[in-house]
Amino acid sequence: RSASEYQRAMSVILSENEIMSRLVGDLLTLAWMDSGQLLMKKEPLDLSDIALEAVERLVSLAERNKVRLYTGDLPEVIIFGDRKYLHQMVSNLIENGIKYSGGADKWVRVETGFVENIIFLRVIDNGPGISPESLPHLFERFYRVDEVRSGEGGAELPSGTGLGLSIVDWIVKAHHGQVNVESARDGGTIFEVRFGVPV
Repeated sequence: RSASEYQRAMSVILSENEIMSRLVGDLLTLAWMDSGQLLMKKEPLDLSDIALEAVERLVSLAERNKVRLYTGDLPEVIIFGDRKYLHQMVSNLIENGIKYSGGADKWVRVETGFVENIIFLRVIDNGPGISPESLPHLFERFYRVDEVRSGEGGAELPSGTGLGLSIVDWIVKAHHGQVNVESARDGGTIFEVRFGVPV
């Protein structure tokens, strides 16, 4: 066999290994969550700082996928939460956006804000959108977003496990928040997470 054939085979093996590692990690996380064994260290945090950290960590991944990852408004918004899991929440949403952004000018925007005693975080992409009948199922375990959106993004991302958004939903609920999705079939998607202001 030629060197290029060995390289392709090795690339497939590494990709499959990454998928399996991700699946095992997600399953363990959900198992700990379900059993109540995850202990959260909640403290006052600036959600905009966490969002910015997640963007900075994932910007190279976005660049490899030819996606413009950038921030909108990021005012200081203080919530009471666990930094590790909030970071995972934001990262999962950004990775989802990178995977499914679409068109010639692919982009994902992350922003935070505050309105009427509600703190929000939005992750917006310009992908092909999600059909209305699929929206209620996005946070179900093993529901594959791949089956809904068929954008060209995600060349550097492993196939989804169908658990990332379930983990997002659990983290949001553990912080007494809610996550909503707005999408048009061909008009992009907005994931918005809302938290109440700490008393």
